[in-house]
Amino acid sequence: MTLGSGCGEELEIRVTRQGEERGPTFTGGVPGGETGGREESVSPVETENSEAADEIADETAPSLSPYYLAVTEIFYDPVTLPDAAGEWFEISNLGKMPVPLDELEVRTPLGSAYLGLNASLAPGGVALVARFPYPSATPYGLIPDVVNGDFMLPNTQGFIEIRMNDVVLDRVEYGAAFGFPDPSGASLSLDLGAYSVEKNDLGSNWCPGANEYAPGEFGTPGVPNPSCDKSLSPPDWGGEEGSAGESVDEGPSGGGGQEEPEGGELGGEATETSSGEESSGSEGEEGEDETDWGWWDDEEWDWEEDEGGEEDEWPWDSTGGGAGAGGDSIVITEVHFDPQAAPDEDGEWFELTNLSDWSLDLRGLTILDNASFHVINSESAVWLQPFGTMVFGRNKDVDENGGLAVDYAYNGIVLNNSGDVLTIADGDVVLDKVAFGAAHGLPGVTGSTIQLSGDATSVQYNDNPENWCPSVDTYGWGDGGTPGSTNPICSYVAGDTFPSGPYSDLMISEVMYNPAKVLDSQGEWIELYNPGFASVDIRGLMLSDKKGSHVIAAAGPLLIPAGGYAVLARNGSPAQNGGLTPLHVYSKITLNNGGETLTLSVDGVLIDQVAYGEASGFPSADGASIMVMNPVSNTGNDVPFDWCISGMQYGDGDFGTPGAANGTCQ
Repeated sequence: MTLGSGCGEELEIRVTRQGEERGPTFTGGVPGGETGGREESVSPVETENSEAADEIADETAPSLSPYYLAVTEIFYDPVTLPDAAGEWFEISNLGKMPVPLDELEVRTPLGSAYLGLNASLAPGGVALVARFPYPSATPYGLIPDVVNGDFMLPNTQGFIEIRMNDVVLDRVEYGAAFGFPDPSGASLSLDLGAYSVEKNDLGSNWCPGANEYAPGEFGTPGVPNPSCDKSLSPPDWGGEEGSAGESVDEGPSGGGGQEEPEGGELGGEATETSSGEESSGSEGEEGEDETDWGWWDDEEWDWEEDEGGEEDEWPWDSTGGGAGAGGDSIVITEVHFDPQAAPDEDGEWFELTNLSDWSLDLRGLTILDNASFHVINSESAVWLQPFGTMVFGRNKDVDENGGLAVDYAYNGIVLNNSGDVLTIADGDVVLDKVAFGAAHGLPGVTGSTIQLSGDATSVQYNDNPENWCPSVDTYGWGDGGTPGSTNPICSYVAGDTFPSGPYSDLMISEVMYNPAKVLDSQGEWIELYNPGFASVDIRGLMLSDKKGSHVIAAAGPLLIPAGGYAVLARNGSPAQNGGLTPLHVYSKITLNNGGETLTLSVDGVLIDQVAYGEASGFPSADGASIMVMNPVSNTGNDVPFDWCISGMQYGDGDFGTPGAANGTCQ
C-alpha cells in the first residue's frame, strides 16, 4: 500500500488488540515513532526539532483509552480543485499502540463517516484522509490513505472530531473565532512541538502550511509538519509570540482554557469542548504590517459584508438564502444509470429540478459520484429555469444516446449499476444527494430510470427510497423515463414489488453442492439466471429440495437484472462461505452430494426444476460447481449433457462462477 507520492512504506500484519489479526499497518510519519517513517520524512526542519520529536515519542495515551490519536493538519480550502474534490486532513498516532482505522468515525458540521479501512495506523504513523481520490491529471502528487466522500470541511469555521465506539479521541475546532489562521490554498498545520490532543485545541499552535507540494497548494500531507515560525505570526493568531509547545493550562488570553476532564482526555462522551473565542495577543506590533499574509488581508473578505455590516446572502447557502435559490432549491428527480437502448457510456443521464422562482446559473457546481467528479464549466450561462427541469447526460448526440435531448453533457462520471451516490455540490455545500442501489434500498430496473414521485419533489423527500419508483413511461428508443418532464406520482408503495418481468423466465444455472474449501453447511449455493428482457424481483419464490423448502422474502426488492445472475446461499458471509456475496440467504435446504431435485415455484406453479446426480447422468463434482454450459431457457437445463464441472476458481479456491456468466468447463 502506498501512502504518498514517491513514498516507500513498510507494511506488516500485526496482532493489534486482544489477539485479533488486523489488516496492513501504516508505519512511520511522526518523528520518534517506534517504526520509523517515510523516506521523505527526514528534513532539515525535522532535524532541527529533534527535541520536540523526542517529546512526541514520550507522549502516552490518556489512562482510559489505549489509543492516542490527534488531528495534525487540515486542508479545507483548495484552489486548484473544488472543495468537494480537494479537501483532506491528517491524523497522527501519538501513542504506543496501533490504531484500527476501520473503527474510527469522523464527524464534521457537514457530515460524518466511518473510515472503514481494514488497516491499522502504527505508533508514530500518519494517515491522510481525503474526500476524493486525487486524479492523476491534476498537479497533485497526492495518494490518500483513506478516501471517503461523506465528510465535508467548512471553509470559515468548523470542527473535526475523531471517535471510536462513541468515545472522542480528538476534536479540533478551527476558524478565526477560535484564534486559528484562515488560509486559502494552504493547510492548517499543527506546530511540530504541539503534537498532542490538548495543544492542538489552541489556534496559536497552528499556522498555514508553507511547503508547496503542488502548484498553488501548500502543506505537508502525509508527513510530519515543520515547526511554525512564530516570529512571522500575524497578531490575530492569538497568544504571545514564542516557541511552540508552551503550557496550555491558562488557555488563550481572555478566552479561558479547557479544563481536562477527570480521568483524562478520553474519559467519556465528547470530552473536548470549544475553548471559546481567543483574544488577539500582541496586537499591532511594528514591523509586522510589511509581511504579506494574503489570506489575512481583511479586504479579501469584504464580500461577506455590505455597507451596513450585514452578511451578504449567498445564493447556494444551505439555509436557502438568495431569494429562494438556496440549497433546498435544486433537486435530483430522475436517474438513468442502467440504460438498455444505448450503452451506458452514451445513455446514462440524470435530471435536476429547480423549485425556486429564480433562474439559476449552474456554472461552478460540482457533480460527484463515488469515484469521480465533474465541474460544470461553460463560457455561457447554464440556466435552470424557475420550476423547470434540466437533463444532464454523458452524450448529447440523440443518434447515440437512446434518443434523448440532453441540456448539458458531462464527462468523468460513470454511474455504477450496482449502486452509487450522485451528489450536486457548490464548494462545501451539498445541494442534493441521492444514494441508489440495493444496498440503499433503491434498486433499479435495466432499461428504465428511477424517478422521484411527482408528489415528493424536495431534497428531503428524495432521501426516502419509498418515494422513488421505476418509470412506466418511455422515451426515445424505448427506455423508460420522463427526461425533462414532470414526473408522475408513483403508483407503487413501500412493500410492493418493483415492476418486473415474469418469474417464468428464471432458470437454475449453477449448483455448488460439495465445496472443498469450506464445510457444506457454509459453502453450498445455487445460482439463478434471468434470460428475459426485464429485471425480475424474486421475492415470493419458493426454493425446494426433497426434504425442505424456503420462501424468499425481504423488506426491499431482490432484483435479478435482464441477462443477469444471482446467487442464493446457505451462508451470507464471504469470510465463511468460501468468498462469495449472495443476493439472498436461504434456510431449510441441504444439497445432497449424491443427488438432489431442486425446484423453483411460486404459489404452487412450477417455474424450473433440476434433478442432478450421477444416476441422472449429471457430472459429479468435488470442490467445484456444476453449471449449464449455454444457459438459454429453463427447459434447456433439463438435459444432463448440457451440464459440466466449472473450471474457474473463485473466492477461497473452489471452482465456480457464482453470480457471473458461466465460464469454461474442466
